[in-house]
Amino acid sequence: MITFATFTDLVLTVVLPYSIAGISFFTFLSWANSAYEKTDVDLLWHRLLMAGLTIGVVTLIITFFIHTELFDIIKMLLSEAGAFLMKQAAIKAAIIKLTAWFGGFIAFLHRLFTKWLPIYGRAFLFVWVIAIPVQLQALIWRVRFTRALNILTQTLVAFPFLIIFGYLTGHTTPVFDFMTSRLFVAKVKENLNDSYFDALQGVDDHGKSFKEGAGGSTQTQRIKAVALAMRHTHATVLTSGGKRHAKLTIRESREVETDELVKRSVKGLGQRLIAPNIRFQDSPVLNKEKGGYIFDSDVPYDPADYLGGWLSIFANPFSVESRLSNGGPGAIKVFGQLFKDLFDYIRHITPPALLAKMAKFVSAAYTRDDSLKKSKFINQNNIDLSIIPNPTVPSDDKHVEQRGNTISKQRILAKKVADQRIGDVTTALNRVKLGGAFDKVTVGGNNATYYYTLPISADIPTDFDKLQQTLSNVMGIKDIPQLQVNAGVLSLTMDNGVNIPIDFRDMLTQRPAGLGSTISGIVGIDNFGKNIVFELNDHAPHAMIFGKTGVGKTRLLLVLLYSIMAATDPTHFKLITLDGKGNSFEFLRTDNPDSGHYHPNPFLFAQPADGSSDIRYSRALIKYVVKMVRDRIEMFKKEGLSDVHAYNKAHPDNIMPEILFVADEFSAIVQQDKDLKASELAEFGTADMFEYLAKMARSAGIRLILANQSARKELIKGTIAANIVARLSMGVSESIESDIAMPGSKIALDHLKQQGEFYTTINTGTVNPEHGNAPFISDDVANAINDNLEQKFGHQDYVVTRQQIMAYAYGDNAEEVPTPEPLPNLSTSVDDLVKIIKKYPTWSLANREEPVFSKLEELMNCSPKQYKAKLAKITLALQSAENVVAINATALESKTNPNAGDTVATIAHGDDQIPF
Repeated sequence: MITFATFTDLVLTVVLPYSIAGISFFTFLSWANSAYEKTDVDLLWHRLLMAGLTIGVVTLIITFFIHTELFDIIKMLLSEAGAFLMKQAAIKAAIIKLTAWFGGFIAFLHRLFTKWLPIYGRAFLFVWVIAIPVQLQALIWRVRFTRALNILTQTLVAFPFLIIFGYLTGHTTPVFDFMTSRLFVAKVKENLNDSYFDALQGVDDHGKSFKEGAGGSTQTQRIKAVALAMRHTHATVLTSGGKRHAKLTIRESREVETDELVKRSVKGLGQRLIAPNIRFQDSPVLNKEKGGYIFDSDVPYDPADYLGGWLSIFANPFSVESRLSNGGPGAIKVFGQLFKDLFDYIRHITPPALLAKMAKFVSAAYTRDDSLKKSKFINQNNIDLSIIPNPTVPSDDKHVEQRGNTISKQRILAKKVADQRIGDVTTALNRVKLGGAFDKVTVGGNNATYYYTLPISADIPTDFDKLQQTLSNVMGIKDIPQLQVNAGVLSLTMDNGVNIPIDFRDMLTQRPAGLGSTISGIVGIDNFGKNIVFELNDHAPHAMIFGKTGVGKTRLLLVLLYSIMAATDPTHFKLITLDGKGNSFEFLRTDNPDSGHYHPNPFLFAQPADGSSDIRYSRALIKYVVKMVRDRIEMFKKEGLSDVHAYNKAHPDNIMPEILFVADEFSAIVQQDKDLKASELAEFGTADMFEYLAKMARSAGIRLILANQSARKELIKGTIAANIVARLSMGVSESIESDIAMPGSKIALDHLKQQGEFYTTINTGTVNPEHGNAPFISDDVANAINDNLEQKFGHQDYVVTRQQIMAYAYGDNAEEVPTPEPLPNLSTSVDDLVKIIKKYPTWSLANREEPVFSKLEELMNCSPKQYKAKLAKITLALQSAENVVAINATALESKTNPNAGDTVATIAHGDDQIPF
């Protein structure tokens, strides 16, 4: 039974102490807020100086007074007065009683404090220790202390139920959802002017009661109605099934004018109601069926994403890249970020997150590959992966401290660097009015891609190029970032300063067992580490690839070709190659065993062609491919078949291989059509032949890949480009080329600087091009792969020889002359070219109009004086070759015509010494 004494004891020992402690904290909070509002640095310094001056003057006066005779006289008078009073009996008795009372009072205070001090001390300690973190959280949330306390108290009380019933009912983050929903309600109320809530209490801004009527003026009534609507705000956050859904409803009032006031009060509020994987539209939508103004958000949420980078949390604060002198954040900031990341990681260790993480691991490790069920071809895994070395950062990389690092080391470093720049990227986007909820950051190659969920009503600018320039200036970076917007998600890709090598072996290992096409290759990986498949089929029969000098276009082509060869065999697939500015594919040849670089590739259909020094054969090769297309189409018609797949099904013992025709720098071939005579153009015009192949080669099982350095309109015939939809582009030279290389994508391809970086539309179309990085295949690795394939399939001769191709194209004029091996290209030196002219005079004269005789790199990169001298050297060599050919021709004629001897003597006179 509770007695009155028990009640009073409870009030005095619990209620009163904690109330006083709470009031003291609120008083302190009110004083601190007031002091903060009134804080002025200039005024503070002025008051400190005045206080110092006052204390100094007072101290000076007291010191001066103590050292004067007046002080001694006053001290003597007080001593005499005290002695006189002590001689008076009544006064003495009063002093004794007063002393006794004071002693008793001190004893009473001692007993009082001995009993009550611990009680009040505990109360103050308990209240203040809890209240201070709550206030700090309130400052982070930007809400009042009382509202923050209310949210935390509700969450603490509901915590056991949220944990038990939340997870059992399928909620992924029940505690976060509960707390965030209440925080949104609190922020809506915080957004409203304090006078609105004062009006509900019947007082004005100064705390005085309304004088006019019971509730104030008409405007005051509207204000009260708005405050009531805000009080009835309801929010729900539900994370389940891979999505985080959030909805905030602000109740509408009964009057139109009041609703307008509600609408104005919450306009733009969505920009401030931001939480992880939640992004509301800027302003709410009025939905009368749901009873008010609605903020709505649906954003994907994968709990396993937060448990993916445990090792990346721990960075060396004293590393080179962390130093302030190197542009890093500094050791203190790295330490702080480490503890923050560690806390965030531990906070996200929940049962759903662990289950999702385990599910991903099990799926990757044990899920059966069912690609064979819906595929047409089986991945044969032809290449021995042991011949491909483990990729590391090259020894000539610009970042000295990264040289030799492995992929795993670079990925951890890249993720750490990217994470440290999240704040800078977010700030930059907000400054250009592209604020969004940060989702995640991924790294790949030398780039980092930041993903932001945009509000529903986001105003997306149309001039991305200008916006990207502005972002580069705002962030103070040299390279220009790439912006893309797809399905409400903005992605920003920028140079991360950390190069992650790409492992060609991993690309081949991750490949499914079943493929959709014979010509199915891989060009690289995206930032999530997934293969970017480059498959030519009926949907995308041909492709165009662009990339300026130095970005790795030829290496990417090798990656694509070898990944195709790794999956199929020479019976089903053959390769034809043509290079308009050299012979990048010369090393694949199978007919030059005497060469010092003999590494034959069994997939070659014919000898590789070089358009810069052997244009006759190049044109003949293209013409022969056109012939094959016509022959195959005619054959299919006779047998009533639709395409090469139907033919192979009908003739399993006589497989017709699919052919990939790769023409690198094809515009250099097309441009040489201007050198043809009008009578030759119809038969050997390469532009018309490429156009025909783009239109008709699909059904014949012949696929095209046309690659070029430049995407300028004058170099790319529109009728060719219109028939080739699939595109891949690396960096290009000019902004105008971006629209031609990848029309409709809005990707600024001229801003791409990194080797191996590309965008492609072959799988996703122009709306959302894939972004990836290709591995680097060195010459040694390429030769090793050729040897490996040769060993596996045995030596394969060309299906059609050079002589057969030339004979078809030129008939009686197809006389073959000895051809240099290897053929010279634009990088050949002048001295080596002169030696070739001497050794192969007939070939040299037949091809003297080709670029290799006038546009060598050595000629293009020397002074005008040197250019003139070196060109004269080549011209003189060609003139001497004319004499040699004439002598040989006349000598041959003399065998059958005795009168030719005089002619030989005439031609040979003075040419005994030919300067080569």
